[in-house]
Parts: sequence; C-alpha cells; structure tokens
Amino acid sequence: MHACVVRDASNGQGAPPPARQCSVNRRSDKGLYCKTRSLRQDLEDSTDMSPVAALLNEMLEDVDELACRIVERVRREIRGYAQVPEEEHREQVHAHLLEILAGLRDRVPPSPAMVNRVRALGRRRAAQRINLPDLVEACQVVYQEIWNELLVRATHHEPDLSAQLLGEVAPLWSSSHRVTNAAASAHAIEQRSATTTRVALRRQFLDTLRTPVDVAEGRRVARALDFDPNTGFVALCTTLTGLGDIDRLDAALAESGLPALVTDDGAVTVMIGQGTDETLLTALRSVSPDAPAGIGLSRPGIEGAAVSVVDARDSLEAALRLRRDVRFAEDWLQVLLHTFRHRLRPIMRHGRDVALDNPALADAVRAFARAGFSLAESGRRLQISPNTLAYRLERWRTLTGWDVRTFRSLVASLASIDWAHSPETPSTNPRIS
Repeated sequence: MHACVVRDASNGQGAPPPARQCSVNRRSDKGLYCKTRSLRQDLEDSTDMSPVAALLNEMLEDVDELACRIVERVRREIRGYAQVPEEEHREQVHAHLLEILAGLRDRVPPSPAMVNRVRALGRRRAAQRINLPDLVEACQVVYQEIWNELLVRATHHEPDLSAQLLGEVAPLWSSSHRVTNAAASAHAIEQRSATTTRVALRRQFLDTLRTPVDVAEGRRVARALDFDPNTGFVALCTTLTGLGDIDRLDAALAESGLPALVTDDGAVTVMIGQGTDETLLTALRSVSPDAPAGIGLSRPGIEGAAVSVVDARDSLEAALRLRRDVRFAEDWLQVLLHTFRHRLRPIMRHGRDVALDNPALADAVRAFARAGFSLAESGRRLQISPNTLAYRLERWRTLTGWDVRTFRSLVASLASIDWAHSPETPSTNPRIS
C-alpha cells in the first residue's frame, strides 16, 4: 500500500499544503506492480533527456499523488462515478497514468496494448452504467490534470521552461484524442449490446406474465432486470405516439434509480416498476404530459406482476374513455364493469337505450351519485331545481325499473350510462336540456 498526499496543482507552489491522504494498492494487481517497477527502473537508467522529459520523469515518480488527485476530482465533479468502487477507480487511473506519462516522455503514441486496455475500461464503465458523456469528461480530467501539473512543475523549476511546453500540446492532444476515442467507442458498442439484451429481456419478462404465468422463468428474468421477484410490482399502461418516446421514457425511469422497465406491446406501452406508481407516472408525464394512463394495483411476486399488468390494461381502456388517468385502486368498479360489459349487456342493454334516448335523465343520475346523493347539490351542479332533479330520478326509475337510491340499482344505472357514452356506442340523439 503506497500512501500519497492530495495537493492543489493550481497553487503554483512546489511545497504541497497539508491535505488528506489516499492510497494506491499496487500489490493488489501483480501486473500493475511489475509495470510500476519496470518504469521506475527506466527512470533510473535515463540520463540524457530534455527538460520537459525530466519533468515527466518527476511526475512518474509522483504518479501515486497525481492519481489520487485525479480520482478525487472525478468523483467530486462527476456524480455518476459514485457507482465505481473507489479503490478500483484509483488503481485504474494509476495504471493508465503510468502508460500515458511514459508515452509523453518518450514521445510515442499510446501503444496498441494500452489502447486495448482503455477499450476494456470503456466496456467496464458501460457495464457499471456510467453515461458516455461522464466517461469522456473523466478522460478529459486526466489530461487536464497532467497539463496542469506540467505547468506547475515548469514554473517552479524555471519560469522560462513553461514556453517549451508548447511543443507538448500536440502529443498531449493526440494521446488524449486516441485514448478518449478508444474508451468512448468501446463504451458505445457495449452499451448498444447491453441495450439490445435488455430490450429482449423486457419483452421476455412481459411474455412470462401472460396466461399461463411462467413463475420460474419470470423470477429468473426479473432478477436479470434488477427486480426483486419477492416484492411488489406495479404496472402502468399508456399509448405513446411520438418518435423516440419510449427511449426518452426509459431514460426518465433510469433517473429515478428504482427498478423499472418500459416496453411496447402492440399499440400499448407497458411500464412495470417496484415502488410507488407515482414513479412511473412522473416519468411518463416528463415525456408526454397528456398521454392517457391506466395504473394497476401494486401486487406481490411474479403472479402479482401479471395481474397488475391486467389491471393497468383494463384501466387504460377506462382512461381513454374518460380522458383522465384511471387508477384501478380507485376506479375498480367502473373498470371491471366495463371489462365484463360483454357478459353484462343483456342486463344493461335496456338501461343503455334509456340513457341514449334521455340524456338529461342520465345526467341527473350521474350528478346524484357524484353529489353525495343530495338533491340540492345535484340540482345546483346541473343548474336545475331540486324538484326537477327528483322528477328526473323518478322518471329514470319508471323507465328502467332501477331506483338509484339503492346500491344495486345505482351500480346498474351507472354501468348502463357508462356503456351508452362508450366510443363503441355513438349517440345519435339530441341532448335534452
């Protein structure tokens, strides 16, 4: 374990101020330790070199300190790097600094072996879910700190030496360009591959939730998608028509930090998450403020996830009719009545016909239900007298046989009226005021 002190390269002073210590565990990687010893030996054997090369030699001697400072800055300025274990991060920066500084000293470009190692790092960062812009920024920090350190050391040794650093701009830029491109291209390829795999897993997970539910396969795929198959799942269904909406929705869900997925299933977009339905709804609204949303009930386990998707699909149908978000937990009766309308049609057909022929009576029934069964409040909302409202309710009872003051008749009445206003049953009757 080699300890080093983090100092500010921008202070222009040779003596570092007191600062916290960090360490590079070089012996945790045998290859890295051997490479360090090899470069140290190169330093001892080097005799005739330019002043700038001598500065780079000094930096190689102090590479532990520089690595610590770079890691500290990257982790402070780029939040995504909190996902990278700090010791791993420090050792990787340390190893690459050795190769970069030696290459600049010897005025040779990054070797093919180094480029391959950088590509491996790019793939590793993609697997750790570091965004590509964050990876590129971290690469830039490495070269910024190398340049800053060169300036500080040149000024400290001999002010006129800083002018000679102009000759190092081109090789430094070339090295930065090649290293950054190698890391970024490997990251992009790995990310595309991971995205393709993840999209396939999402579709596979949705398939396992179809009847009959494949619980064992569902649990396996759920774990691959970072879900806990033993806890609750909640589904949201919507319809998205914008180009790239699903990709943007996927990114919004990723920002929440909670396990979630989005995939298309024909004309319906299905979102499944763990946590509250607000996480899903917030992500949807950030992409499409006006998209209809049917929200299922949170249910435990893979079988629960399957039922929540059914909840959400059925609720979406209601949301499309009502032009508002529909939560199964709140609107379950209306949702289920509509879902099973085909079986209920013989019971509801007469009430639907009355509602179509007498929309004012239907409005009176709805207002009565929504106003807490108060004649006065119902009349106020419809801008008619309580007596007129009472007459219309009685007229509804005469025509349908349903007294809306009883639970059974009220449910039947509302279901029939809802069916009458369904898009599948367009009304051709004039509205009675």
